[in-house]
Amino acid sequence: MKQLKGKVFIGAGFCRVAAGSTVRTKRARKQSRCMNEVWRRVDFNLSTCFGRRCFGRWTRILVLLALYGLGQGVVASAQSWVNLGPGADYAKIIKVDPSTPSTLYVGLVWEYGDYPVGGVFKSTDSGQSWSNASTGLPTNLDIYALAIDPKTPTTLYTGGLYGGVYKSVNGGASWTATMSAQNNSVLALAIDPQTPTTIYAGFSNTGVYKSVDGAATWNLINMGLPGAPIVNALAIDPQTPTTIYAGLTGNGVYKSIDGGNSWSAVGTGLLSGGTVRALAINPVTPTTVYAATDVVFGNTSGQVFVSVDGGSTWNSVSNGLPIDAYGLHDVEIDPATPSTLYVAVFGDGVYKSTDSGNTWTAINTGLTSLFDHNVAIALTSPTTVYVASCTNGVFIMFGGSGPTLTASPTSVSSDSTVTATWAGIASPSSTDLIGLYQPNASNSEYIDWIYVSCSKSAGSPRASGSCPFVLPATLAAGTYQLRLLANSGFTVLVTSNNFTVTSGGSSPTLTASPTTISSGGTLTATWAGIASSSSTDWIGLYQPNVSDSEYIDWIYVSCSQWAGSPRASGSCPFVLPATLAAATYQLRLLANDGFTVLATSNNFTVTH
Repeated sequence: MKQLKGKVFIGAGFCRVAAGSTVRTKRARKQSRCMNEVWRRVDFNLSTCFGRRCFGRWTRILVLLALYGLGQGVVASAQSWVNLGPGADYAKIIKVDPSTPSTLYVGLVWEYGDYPVGGVFKSTDSGQSWSNASTGLPTNLDIYALAIDPKTPTTLYTGGLYGGVYKSVNGGASWTATMSAQNNSVLALAIDPQTPTTIYAGFSNTGVYKSVDGAATWNLINMGLPGAPIVNALAIDPQTPTTIYAGLTGNGVYKSIDGGNSWSAVGTGLLSGGTVRALAINPVTPTTVYAATDVVFGNTSGQVFVSVDGGSTWNSVSNGLPIDAYGLHDVEIDPATPSTLYVAVFGDGVYKSTDSGNTWTAINTGLTSLFDHNVAIALTSPTTVYVASCTNGVFIMFGGSGPTLTASPTSVSSDSTVTATWAGIASPSSTDLIGLYQPNASNSEYIDWIYVSCSKSAGSPRASGSCPFVLPATLAAGTYQLRLLANSGFTVLVTSNNFTVTSGGSSPTLTASPTTISSGGTLTATWAGIASSSSTDWIGLYQPNVSDSEYIDWIYVSCSQWAGSPRASGSCPFVLPATLAAATYQLRLLANDGFTVLATSNNFTVTH
């Protein structure tokens, strides 16, 4: 209870009733078809036995099923994966929009009809729903590489089994070929983080191409690379982008320090003859580079190698990894905590290290496909991790010690939209909600709110997802945040990053009508534009020249002397006292049980 000038106020919360729920269905899962990936040679000749060794069909199936069963038995951590679809698809690569983490792109493989569909699919709600974003691509193109422009994320590049590199400038709505149709398979793409019109593409058997004009033209840059190089991975030093690393089949790692004009081998020891499927550079200390090895040549299968001197020397950091016949297909670094790493072990799921690769632990709870290709981490929420699998599409992991919530972009104008993205609600409810707040406001002093259904009508429980949050047009310029609250109450699950509203709306307004009224009559008080509304904002009746503490009568914005929900705008009947003397009066809108005036109405006349 709160007290103001001898009067008692009791604040009321809010109670909401859940609406009906909906059930999301998926196509039936396929569990046993990654055969071609395992036994296909890297030159994509599907008729040649993998690794130059031939097995009978049933022998291969039995081996895979045995390994799958062993992988399922690995003791995993408490972190959990949830399948996002799009369906029972062969997902080769997953990318997260760096500025809007609720936007995802996945590259699918059709595999000559073995899988439902190829091409690029897009989600704008953290994987809750997907749409085909392949217009302009060859029908069912097997996608092997995908990259997002870090400064203009609606610009994308992709490549696959044939046709070279394709470009989209509208977030995947349409694609245009940037190379002649006879170009062969694109296995890797990398964009210069400082000059994103510079792009590198790694090919099967033809090496590395470079464009300096946003893919309008391309040049082959193979000086120093071995003959007919198969380039599986490319990584660019974020601080010195003329330094580039390339991971090759059977030739380890090559490095260029002049933007690809020349290359030299930097793999040593076991790595020198190995097949490197993935590379990752520490964003804080870019002389630290990780290489993940595949199965094709040598005895480096299933290992992670690290160099702390820019590739001059390499050491295996693979304690706890299953060094089996299938190798690693990806390694990724947590951008916020670079000592945390993830690897995709083909046939054994996903492993995590929190000590720079010195030890690894399986994190496969909920992961129903252990034949995994690619890991992606949301830059603005690094505890949210995605994996692309060979049979079940995309999975998301709710990491960290609790839920996460991000608001993007971090600078907006009033009356625009912020994207709220959350994950990791352990016990989701249909009435979990997202509130808009000033940073120091109490949890009951929200400005606006929506349910996790993205509206003010409750839907189904959502442990993760994203919603567009439309800011009030009258929101004042300043700093704000979102809060994720449990089950229509004021228990905060997580608070988002702060964001800035750069151009505020107009100041609050208050009008009183009619302008002439008799004592004992009823005025209509109408207000709008309270930027940080409170349940205890109130309207007072005053003579024009008195102090703010000298009110005659009052009501809350709930239209009574009982506090209700905050109301940034609204109207109330205001009954004038029957004994009110004939004179000129006004109403004032005051904040939060105090005497801070938000707005003053027009004057009105009381008669007898």
